[in-house]
Amino acid sequence: MKQYLHLLIFLPNLLFAQTEFLNNEELNYLKKFIYPISTTNPKVEDEKDLLFLNELIGNSNVVALGEVTHSSKEIFQLKHRIINYLIKNKEFDIVTMESPTVETNQINEFIIDNKTNARNVLNQLNFPIWENYDVLNMINSLHDYNLNHDKKVHIKGIDMQSYIPSISILEAFYANNSIDSSTLIQFKNLLVELQKNQTRITNYTTNQKSQFEKYINQINFEISNTKDSKKNRDWALHNITIITQYFDKMYRSNRDLFMADNFFWTQNQYPNSKFIIWAHNQHIMQKKPASGFYLDKKLKENYTSIGFTFFSGQNRVFLNTMKKIPITKVVEAQIENSTSIEAYLNSLSIPIFLLDLKKIKEENNNLAKWILNKKPYRWTGMVEAKNEFVNSSITDDFDYLIFINQSSISTLLHEIE
Repeated sequence: MKQYLHLLIFLPNLLFAQTEFLNNEELNYLKKFIYPISTTNPKVEDEKDLLFLNELIGNSNVVALGEVTHSSKEIFQLKHRIINYLIKNKEFDIVTMESPTVETNQINEFIIDNKTNARNVLNQLNFPIWENYDVLNMINSLHDYNLNHDKKVHIKGIDMQSYIPSISILEAFYANNSIDSSTLIQFKNLLVELQKNQTRITNYTTNQKSQFEKYINQINFEISNTKDSKKNRDWALHNITIITQYFDKMYRSNRDLFMADNFFWTQNQYPNSKFIIWAHNQHIMQKKPASGFYLDKKLKENYTSIGFTFFSGQNRVFLNTMKKIPITKVVEAQIENSTSIEAYLNSLSIPIFLLDLKKIKEENNNLAKWILNKKPYRWTGMVEAKNEFVNSSITDDFDYLIFINQSSISTLLHEIE
């Protein structure tokens, strides 16, 4: 923390120094919206630099933590650190991730019941963007927390990247309740046929569409009429929803809506809980069609979004997305030195800080017009992009933005055996 302590002490003086982007008056205005953060290290016990979160988050019971890329070590670590803080100080108890619903339940079993080990379940996630040591460390810390606390923390997935695990859930439910599985078998065979031609857009024939709907209705009926517990029935029925989402003809454009629906389903299962969402910036932002748009619309002041970005460093791009052993390459992150949000923020010479976009937008002062107007900011995902920046009004996208000046890549699990 010592290396950044001078920033906390001399922040007013630092902001008086005019940069090539902002004049003194603009800098003086901006300083009241800046909260320096001393470190990304989640093992640091001193939390004084995060106390501002108490006021900014307030009574929100859903806090979404974004990321500008799926490979930044520093962003992963700082999200982990904030999760620790929210659990300890704000009574948050469920982490929901942009990850497959069924497979993430296996991680939850590890952190709750100590079954298997974190690395094994993370490897079984079939979601390579999270199969890295920084996410592993976060999961292990949730597990360790639960060992020492009666009130347990859970981790849940809200994505729908495959139908096969959900079919396995249904098969187990049918077996446990001695239900005739003939309809389920026919449904499974239909899904195999549909999968053959699926490229994220399901191509149904008229007959297949009719069969799909018939099987879904019948399976819903059979599950709903068992004497199993409501919890087990709800879980089985939710897996039908996951399958339906996966094979939706408009999957690509509806994925964020589906993730929002899955979050609300999870929230209904835990009505007294407080939630942290771990996902990409493009999913948590409050602009349509992002999941965050639907969450913000329904939850209003109970939803808080925190985007993350960085100025320079490296990205890992996936050349064979969603494969068990991914083929990746490391690329230098593009730098936009002239007009980007990152260039402006980097000119402040503060290594890590949170910027209160919400308050800036509320005040709508001309001294902040540079950030209130549309301006390029970093926007990368799993695959390599020709242009890593998107032109948007960032104050419309997030409540808060965390800026990190330098980012490095997280180490994948399979890179160190």
